[in-house]
Amino acid sequence: MVITEHVKQYYNEGREPNFSFWRDSNQNEVDLLIEEGANLRAIEIKSAATLKSEFFRGLKYFQSFSKIPDDALSVVFGGDANFQLSTGKFISWREIG
Repeated sequence: MVITEHVKQYYNEGREPNFSFWRDSNQNEVDLLIEEGANLRAIEIKSAATLKSEFFRGLKYFQSFSKIPDDALSVVFGGDANFQLSTGKFISWREIG
């Protein structure tokens, strides 16, 4: 649902989505990578409504070699409010689309 909403948003804005995901041989992964020109955003998708810092584990690992900034890291979760942390953003699933 989260990825579908992102795709719909891009097409509604007349933009071609450039999305992918990443996984390495040790099962580290990022659910959604969004390329916007020279910028890259990394998004982890969780259904849980409770915030857990461990949701950023895969994002931070990816960041360690991709060098994307903290403000390009997000976790979409099942809660009702958005939260900004020093490590990235928690975004409510209700805000997608």
